[in-house]
Amino acid sequence: PKDSDAPTELDKEWAQTKALFQTLKRNHSCEAMSMECTLFDKLADDFSAGGSDTPSLKQVKALHDRLKAVKRVQDY
Repeated sequence: PKDSDAPTELDKEWAQTKALFQTLKRNHSCEAMSMECTLFDKLADDFSAGGSDTPSLKQVKALHDRLKAVKRVQDY
C-alpha cells in the first residue's frame, strides 16, 4: 500500500520552489520579479484551496524554472 503521508513529486517540487522563491524575495523584493511574485501568489492560493484548484506539477515546474532563471540573472 502507498504511504499517503509520503510527499508526492508535486509536494517536493512545491517545497523547493517555495524555498527558492522566499530566498529570491528576501534578496530582491517583488519589484525585480513582479511576474514571478504574481504567479507564486496564485499557485500558493490554489494550493491552500486544494482539491481541483491544486496546481499541476507542470505549473509548479514552470514557475520553478522561471525562478531559477531569475536567480541566474541575480547571481550574475
